[in-house]
Amino acid sequence: MKRPSPKPAGFTLVELLLVITIITILAGLTFAMLGFAERKAKTERAKGEVNALSLAIEAYKIDNGDYPRDPNTDAATVDPQRTPLTTISTASTPVMLSSVTLYKALSGDINLDGIPGDTVAGSKSKIYFDFKKKMLHFNSANTVDAIVDPFRNAYGYSTIGSTTNSNGIQAGGYNPTFDLWSTADDSTVNQNIWIKNW
Repeated sequence: MKRPSPKPAGFTLVELLLVITIITILAGLTFAMLGFAERKAKTERAKGEVNALSLAIEAYKIDNGDYPRDPNTDAATVDPQRTPLTTISTASTPVMLSSVTLYKALSGDINLDGIPGDTVAGSKSKIYFDFKKKMLHFNSANTVDAIVDPFRNAYGYSTIGSTTNSNGIQAGGYNPTFDLWSTADDSTVNQNIWIKNW
């Protein structure tokens, strides 16, 4: 008697759909974790940059008797709207211009070409902070127009409140020294999740 040949082994349609669904869910979880890890790494890098910049600003004050400042740093407030890279090209707000003031003072790059330690009046400018290229934004004229955080938003810098009036009274403001901040990955202007030196 002839035996029937066994059916070839294989997966049913339901089994295939179940496997595809499980793989899709696992891939989605993996991508979500990668996004979280990337944001966490950027946040930690921004914290480190704020701390390092703060130390460089203090070193600048020790040598020069005051923090890097000009009318733009005295006008910059600590509550600007988020300044993403797409709007940096206009660089006309006090917050944007104060970022350039800070860059010039700490890098010694007076002509803003991205090369630190320019020679002024026969002597080389002191370099207080070594800016990496990824920390700088260059405009269409290939000059630096902002210091940017790991999220590619402009760092904010303000000396509002560090000035005194003619009577020697503090002018007011948020901090009698300076404020330095990154809006991080915030699109709601929620200062609680900003990375700041205060």
